Amino acid sequence: MANFLKSEYEKYKSTNFKPVIIANISYNPTGWRSLYLNPKASHSYATEFPGHESLNFNFDKKGVDTSNEVYGFVQWTADPKFFNKGGTIIFYSRNTDTRKGQIVGIYCNTEILNHHKYIDWKGFENNEIGFNLKAQKDLSMLFPIPLDANNYKESKKKRLVGQIGYSYYRNEIAEVIIKDQLYELSKSGVQKNEFDKLKNIFSFISGKSLDENIFDYDLKQQDELVELLSSDKSQIITDLKNLDKDETETVTINQKVYKRDNKTLAQIKILRDFECQICSKKIKKEKGGFYIEAAHIKPKNKKGKETPDNILILCPNHHKEFDYGSRTIINHTKDFIEFIMNGVLYKLNLRIE
Repeated sequence: MANFLKSEYEKYKSTNFKPVIIANISYNPTGWRSLYLNPKASHSYATEFPGHESLNFNFDKKGVDTSNEVYGFVQWTADPKFFNKGGTIIFYSRNTDTRKGQIVGIYCNTEILNHHKYIDWKGFENNEIGFNLKAQKDLSMLFPIPLDANNYKESKKKRLVGQIGYSYYRNEIAEVIIKDQLYELSKSGVQKNEFDKLKNIFSFISGKSLDENIFDYDLKQQDELVELLSSDKSQIITDLKNLDKDETETVTINQKVYKRDNKTLAQIKILRDFECQICSKKIKKEKGGFYIEAAHIKPKNKKGKETPDNILILCPNHHKEFDYGSRTIINHTKDFIEFIMNGVLYKLNLRIE
């Protein structure tokens, strides 16, 4: 990703052109929602006192955050001169557990404060926390799935964030990062409100609506695999029983590489006859075959797996109800799941015989 050039700022500063900043914040395993002392930090201050960025993604800080605004902090050695009010700040952090750089969140419609705002907060140095950023709350968020920062570097040797605590970038890098986060969320079964919030952030940054067709990759693979895989249920049962023995993440069929998880989901759909396990509905497609969806009982973002005991085959309506309705799981084994959803008791088969 090409860095923003300072000469560009002089050219466009009288317009709505807004460079993006990628800024460094010290690692916090609580998601920057509570105080944290990092014993692995590279500088001594962070091992003695929590960094003021510790609460960047706590959006309900009493005495400072409002219904529309969130306050945050970045430690930099010089204030950014080439940043317009209303711009975007993307947060980078080096995960001291994995020793990898990550893109962890974003502030939009951001203002860098001319004077720090301080409030009393027990636990910080002198029991006081300071803020130098203010952003629009509904356009700012912690990413549910951190992104590998190396994917956005011009080269492996080049730093993504300068030693002063931040670097300037063109707006395009923010669009790419948001698309990447949306793609990761589309695979994970994360809640709809987070996905919708990211779409709004993308629209704010880019000035255009998002084409959601770019996130149909997994579903398209599953449809292809349904056509390619054997419909012999005895063979499918054997494959599903041996899932734990398969260590590779991909499979090759007819010289094309597919994700193993998509093969598994396609096989479960075949095994369940493409029929909703709640209402028994089968949706016939115009060009042949059937449309059905795979719902995770335990979401992928909570380490739920693509295994028969964690997958329900549901029609679109019941998939949405299962994900977003009022639901209480009473019992969940490898053979069945029993739950109450919107006041109705269900007991569904998970066996693969």
